[in-house]
Amino acid sequence: SGLSSREALMVARVIRRIANLGCAVICTIHQPSVEIFSEFDELLLLQRGGETVYFGEIGPGGATLVDYFVRNDAPAPELGQNPAEYMLLQIGAGLGRKTGDEKNWHEIWKQSPEAKRITALVNDELVDMSDDLPVAAKLEESAPTAPVDGVATTDGISAEATQEQPSHKADMRYLVPKEIEPFVFD
Repeated sequence: SGLSSREALMVARVIRRIANLGCAVICTIHQPSVEIFSEFDELLLLQRGGETVYFGEIGPGGATLVDYFVRNDAPAPELGQNPAEYMLLQIGAGLGRKTGDEKNWHEIWKQSPEAKRITALVNDELVDMSDDLPVAAKLEESAPTAPVDGVATTDGISAEATQEQPSHKADMRYLVPKEIEPFVFD
């Protein structure tokens, strides 16, 4: 907020460059122009109350997003209409809010193939993560605790410190399990 449209576009392009480097970028945008909106790949659209009404790709020029709404009986956008303004109008959150024929977009989302695909992806990822839990637990159990009187312990029992704890500038290698130290410090 407080940025001119030119400055906002510059920020969006910097964010795009960061994402192109492989970093995940999560941000909130309000009333984006077509140019800013096109810098984003995916969208989590929430309606009032925090309920999901769309989560997925935006598509070139917002085509994938617009197609989702049209497939679910929303009117087609006007020629040249900003897809961000269009989606907000459809869910009743934009300027010139719709009245009368309001759809429950959250319920539509929950029944959509897109929601089912996202749910399956999340469930698959959770299963993959659970396969790693014994390894993570093992690493946590073997991680030494902070040194007390110059001795690092792995028993997890805390003792009263009798000397000053290391400062934030001290070597923090004692906090990292030996098994993963080469990956962290090399």
